[in-house]
Amino acid sequence: MSIKYEFEVIGNLLKVKSSGKDDGLQDVLNYSYAVLQKAIESGSARIFCDERELDYAISVGETYNLAEEASKQAFRLARIAILCNPNFIEEGKFYETVASNRGLVVRVSTDYNELMEWLM
Repeated sequence: MSIKYEFEVIGNLLKVKSSGKDDGLQDVLNYSYAVLQKAIESGSARIFCDERELDYAISVGETYNLAEEASKQAFRLARIAILCNPNFIEEGKFYETVASNRGLVVRVSTDYNELMEWLM
């Protein structure tokens, strides 16, 4: 099952609700590009991704490549918060570290309140 997602724009906040399971790096890149495109179209400076219903299945190397690519593409965005399923927090934190080291302002957590406070 590939990644499914829906968007909601509230002021300059883009909320993304995703579910399913990634079908490889290209599927995750397509998802990332769709989020980025919607943020640009809507003028959203902040992005909140609820990925609690999304299974992360890409490898560590693919996660590294994803974080590098996201950092290149999303440098114009102010902040990105990713609410992650607790089963995938290790993968999420690895993504956060790689992307942050490349200039992307991103936080990954399993705590909704922490993320919303950081994002706002």
